[in-house]
Amino acid sequence: MTTLGRLTPEQVTRVDDGNRATWGRTAATYAEGFEAMTGAAAEVTLDAAGVGLGSLLLDVGTGPGTLLGPALARGASVIGLDLTDEMVDEARRRFPEAEVRIGKASELPFDAEVFDAVTLGFCLHHMADPDRALAEAFRVLRPGGRIACTVWAALERCEATSIAFAALAEIGFGGDSDAPQPPLPFGQPLAAYQTALQEAGFIQPLTRHTEIGWRVRSAAPVIDSFERYAGLPQLVSDEQRTAFAAAVERAISSRAQPDGTTYLPNPAILAAARKPC
Repeated sequence: MTTLGRLTPEQVTRVDDGNRATWGRTAATYAEGFEAMTGAAAEVTLDAAGVGLGSLLLDVGTGPGTLLGPALARGASVIGLDLTDEMVDEARRRFPEAEVRIGKASELPFDAEVFDAVTLGFCLHHMADPDRALAEAFRVLRPGGRIACTVWAALERCEATSIAFAALAEIGFGGDSDAPQPPLPFGQPLAAYQTALQEAGFIQPLTRHTEIGWRVRSAAPVIDSFERYAGLPQLVSDEQRTAFAAAVERAISSRAQPDGTTYLPNPAILAAARKPC
């Protein structure tokens, strides 16, 4: 991704290690937490990738298999790939009929021109080397094959994420402020994702917002998910954790609807394109 810069090898290693730690500790409850948001984009992502009966799909950054189940339900054959051991274990447990492997998006362990479709669900913005990930997706796609990616929209539009980040700031938690930042963070202008796809060799790039969110009956899944994401149990005091939970609870309770649920809009950006024939 020449227009956005690249990380040094040492920075790439640090981002990769950070992703393994972050998603390793979220794996056990991801399906009951974050997947309520990310799973809401599954069907539009598969539609954009042209996944249907008989398709061979590679789902990169598969996590606990959020896209695998819906793809299997369409009659596709699927292979999932993830950087994190714990996520791979979860995906294999949930979808034993799918093949799921450990691997890096920037070094796909597949021959060229194998897959009909490649999806990258909510992972491109975490990657240390997104340009290589897109180039590798291009390499393994058959001519005419399609890619579809989802990333989060700008933070000010993402209510669930904003609530959690505000609560973290309220307790004085800033994470690892010295950590290298991935080259393609979420919330970039739509044109940035079109450019990234074109630089990888894809044609007919399309980008748009998709309005998804997280409906909850209590703050518990939001608290648990973001506690794990940030690694709070290992990094802050019990008092800070209690204050974080209370801040999230207040924010969600203030938005409660008459039926007792709270809907937190957290829109995504969908970016898709095709490999030339």
